[in-house]
Amino acid sequence: MKKEKIIIPLLIISCLNLLLLWGIESYYFWRQLIFWLIGFLIFALVIRLKFSLSNLGSLALGWYVLSLILLILPLVFGQLVRGSSRWLFIREQSFQPSELAKPLFILASAGFLAKLKIDKISNFLKILILFFLPIVLLLMQPNLGTALVFAFISGVMLFFSKARKKHLFFTFLILIPLSFVFTRYFIADYQRARILNFLNPQADPLGGGYNLAQAMVAFGSGKFFGRGLGLGSQTRLFFLPERHTDFIFASLGESFGFFGALLLLFSYFYIFSSLIKKAALVKEEFIFMLKIGLISYLWFQAVINMGINLGLLPVTGLPLPFFSYGGSSLLSSFLTLGLIVKE
Repeated sequence: MKKEKIIIPLLIISCLNLLLLWGIESYYFWRQLIFWLIGFLIFALVIRLKFSLSNLGSLALGWYVLSLILLILPLVFGQLVRGSSRWLFIREQSFQPSELAKPLFILASAGFLAKLKIDKISNFLKILILFFLPIVLLLMQPNLGTALVFAFISGVMLFFSKARKKHLFFTFLILIPLSFVFTRYFIADYQRARILNFLNPQADPLGGGYNLAQAMVAFGSGKFFGRGLGLGSQTRLFFLPERHTDFIFASLGESFGFFGALLLLFSYFYIFSSLIKKAALVKEEFIFMLKIGLISYLWFQAVINMGINLGLLPVTGLPLPFFSYGGSSLLSSFLTLGLIVKE
């Protein structure tokens, strides 16, 4: 796969993203433009610098420790925002460490899976513990959405590893009742309310179901070609919460309609299909596991975010890769893409 082929859909996504943010508020446009330029620079550096991906596997323990430190920092130094401690604030600038922790965790996981004889039950249990620790730290913040991303990445990488299928099967069987216990006793009240509002969004349309209801209205009102840049009532009049971050896909639907949403979907489809084809050709175990983990991270967040915006999934605070406003997510996505594309 030629790297240049990825640039075209990325440019389409960037144009849609920046145009939409200009229509929402010019402040977001200028800051996101800076993030895009830095992101492209990171992407170019990763694929141009002369280093071997194979050598990154020997630093698995270091990547893992660094990812844990990034997840611990908000618990120690972070400020509470809407009941969660996910962000670090330096003067007026904010940074979400969990975004950078995602590719670092995948680097570490790929190294562990390639190094350990995971077909042995003792090593399989060690891997499960290593996967479990960052998820616990995320739940302590609490950050259920990102915890689900880590859990999905872990599951995908284990599935494609040399782990015995019977070990995976019994782990899955154990996790089913544990997930029900967790949902019943350990998630926060607002997280439980999100699930209930997803099941019955009309039960509390002005309270817990408000975000989802407004997203549906915004997307539906755009029809085929949209209401026009900056002309959508839901985004322009602030009816749609998080119109530039979590619900930016609904903002796109209102402004550019089904056509704009379809253009974004085709761009994502081209990128992911190209990346999967590239990963399938890899022979070295570490690099294969690394690319599969990184692809699953971007793919899962894209599917979950768009599913939420369309009312198909409960609301969680996950950004849409390369599209939601914010430097932490965008720069992490570009670092991830660079590692996938690199030979």
